[in-house]
Amino acid sequence: MNSTPLLLISCSVLLLTGCLGSSSSPSEPVAPPPPTPPDVSDIIRYNHLGLSDVAVETLFVTDEGVWAAGDRGIFFSSNLSATNEDDANWQHQLDGIHISHMQGFHAYEVYAIGVEAPDKPYVLFRSTDRGQTWHHIENNFGGPSGDAYSNLETLYADSETGYLYGAGQQAIAVSFDQGEQWQLLSGGWDMIALSAMLTKHPVHNDLWLGGQNAIEQSTLVRYSLNHQTMDMWDGLLPAPSVNETIVFDRTNPDRVIIGAEGGLVTSVDYGDSWHELLADTNAFYFDVLQSPLDNDVWYSARWNKGVEPHPLQFIYSIDNGESWQTTQHPASDVNYGVRSMKFVNAGQTRSDVMWAALQSGRWSGGGVMRIEVDLAVFH
Repeated sequence: MNSTPLLLISCSVLLLTGCLGSSSSPSEPVAPPPPTPPDVSDIIRYNHLGLSDVAVETLFVTDEGVWAAGDRGIFFSSNLSATNEDDANWQHQLDGIHISHMQGFHAYEVYAIGVEAPDKPYVLFRSTDRGQTWHHIENNFGGPSGDAYSNLETLYADSETGYLYGAGQQAIAVSFDQGEQWQLLSGGWDMIALSAMLTKHPVHNDLWLGGQNAIEQSTLVRYSLNHQTMDMWDGLLPAPSVNETIVFDRTNPDRVIIGAEGGLVTSVDYGDSWHELLADTNAFYFDVLQSPLDNDVWYSARWNKGVEPHPLQFIYSIDNGESWQTTQHPASDVNYGVRSMKFVNAGQTRSDVMWAALQSGRWSGGGVMRIEVDLAVFH
């Protein structure tokens, strides 16, 4: 909505008030009116891409297309420029399993972790043909005992070395043969904990693992591949909390930002100290993204706890993550809580394009949303 007429009227009223008996002396400065909040309706644009009946948990993006997965298996779209469901033209590639995590080296080596039923162990799948076929990978993650607490929960595919790293219950392991044999690097096979995200620092040769311990404190592990040593932080945010995503500032290799249940935290000295960027005890922040076009611009989105319906609440920062603003999708009666959000190369030169995995706080369907931010006018 154009706010210019209202602003002009407000200014006129202020001027008339000053002429008709203001008690201020002519030499006193008059405080300017507060700035009008920007209208972001033409700057941040939303397009729903379908899969409305799917509770989407995870996204994996390559130049070949986007995989979206959740409670109804795995779906694939080859159209990175899609702006509606017809354009996306989703292919249902794998059914009968709830997929919780996807990762890969490229479109011809993609991995998925899922479970067939709540009382079943996690299973690992691999595709080497863009998801046309998926193969169950028998593996020894968890050691020879087959302990139920040793499920594989998250993966990191290191394209520099070709190694596949995996984590579960705070055990970190590596596979040199596409996920079949696993060698323990850190932790133990019988821990009661949760592993949410595993990644590798692009400069320091360290693995970082986010998760939660047995008493619902957030946990963060840094494992040095050079020295085989481990550092660990508990309770960066008040419990209950889970560290869900770990991001490294491309302009400062020692700056780390954590998205978590409970908000956002950061360190500018590679973990020596931490401070809170955003406190939000009612929500999870599953992904935090730094704009590839503007280093000062960051994005995230909320996933409410146990709330249905759950409107899409997209948050952004234009001051390098120090402060955050929230904008909401206009639909208020939908399940658009964001479980994952990834950049997609849609051929835009002045806009950031993200696809978001949607569902409610009770794992009801939501589908996939395209979010485009016009950086030419964003500031």
